Amino acid sequence: MRRLELIGLRATELSWDRLVGVLPSAFEALGLVHDDAASDGQVTLRDHGGGGCVLLLDDAALARRTALALATRGGVPVELFEVIATSGGKRFRFRTAAFKATPAGELRAAEGKELDLEDAAQTWGGGELDKQAGRVLEEFALLPGGAERTLRMGYRRRPAGRPSTPRVATLLASLRWIAADEADVHAASETKRLKDREDHLRKVFADDVAQLKGAMRSANVDSPGDLLEIFKQREAVMAQREAARVRLVELKKNPQLPRIPIETPVLTSERQKLEAEVLRQGFARPLGEIEIDLKAALGLAAGPKPSAAGEAEVPKDLVDRAADLMALSPDELWTQIVPRLGAYLAALTDKRIVSGKPDAKGHLQLAAADGRGGPYQGLPQPLKDQAYLAVRLSLIEKVAGYKRLPIIVDDAFGTLDAAKRALAHKMLKAISGLTQVIHRTPEAPPQGFADVMVQGP
Repeated sequence: MRRLELIGLRATELSWDRLVGVLPSAFEALGLVHDDAASDGQVTLRDHGGGGCVLLLDDAALARRTALALATRGGVPVELFEVIATSGGKRFRFRTAAFKATPAGELRAAEGKELDLEDAAQTWGGGELDKQAGRVLEEFALLPGGAERTLRMGYRRRPAGRPSTPRVATLLASLRWIAADEADVHAASETKRLKDREDHLRKVFADDVAQLKGAMRSANVDSPGDLLEIFKQREAVMAQREAARVRLVELKKNPQLPRIPIETPVLTSERQKLEAEVLRQGFARPLGEIEIDLKAALGLAAGPKPSAAGEAEVPKDLVDRAADLMALSPDELWTQIVPRLGAYLAALTDKRIVSGKPDAKGHLQLAAADGRGGPYQGLPQPLKDQAYLAVRLSLIEKVAGYKRLPIIVDDAFGTLDAAKRALAHKMLKAISGLTQVIHRTPEAPPQGFADVMVQGP
């Protein structure tokens, strides 16, 4: 009886160059040496391009070990197909088996089958045993035909080492046992050290987490990020506190500090005089003028500027005083109130005047819807009163949004007709959305414009 082994290895994910480079090292791991002139055995490599690479061997045990070595070194799976052919009498028999070697070093078996070539269909076409075995392998493994290139590599088995004498062999065995025992002791010691380190880190971590949770509970926050934000705010407060302390030290060095107890009664008396003057004038003075007088009395600013004579100076004087109150230049304040001034002018004059702006000298220039324009002082008296009221309301609205202090308005609508007075009340009602407006008037306002009404003596 004749026996023939034919094995094919297929690596579809391994390139030709990679296979040629990895195969010699795989032989070394199997105790073989690459030698094309050797006669111990031969491996045939076939490159099928996109179909992958195929290795043909004639030793089943060696083929399995080679598949495992290629899979682990190449990092790709390798398929293995075995054909064991036997001949006896007039029958050829073929036993097939399939395996897959994984990069993890596992050889997984697949289903195999036994073939009998003496069937009526003459499946394998007749011929010698090795030729029929080759056709069985190609059919069973579905190996692609027409290789782009072929390479044959010979190998020989590495010669066995010279046997040692019994004494040397015993010594070598003892040394190996000692090395293994010391390695075990060292491994156990290292494992214990790592375990102790792990336990210590776990304890430190648990303590830190407990402290963090306690701090979060004390600060009444839900996350560590919120706690960090509180710490940042605390640092900012500490910095402000230090700056205030330095400022206090500097103030204490001020030579005018001892005069405060002396000047306080004088300032109190001046304040009482100013309050009496305000009561005497019936709240008719503008708020900006009162603040300027207070600053002058306290020595914080120069006295009020004398009001310029002439009707042309009236709007300019109002804007200058409001600009002083808001710490702005008149030009800046004019720029900010021009849009609202146009809205008030259009509403109060029934669109006979639609816009207003200052000229080079700061005097108010007005324009009609048809483009005609002229100075404020050139208007007829009723229209002039309406333009004056528009300027005042624009400035009141701007100051109310800036200062957020109550606005006291003595009756300034007496020259207007009933419809315009109602409109003026409505405008003051809108300004009261910014701050409190106290309006003194000889008659009750229209229904719905006043939140609270108080009747004086």
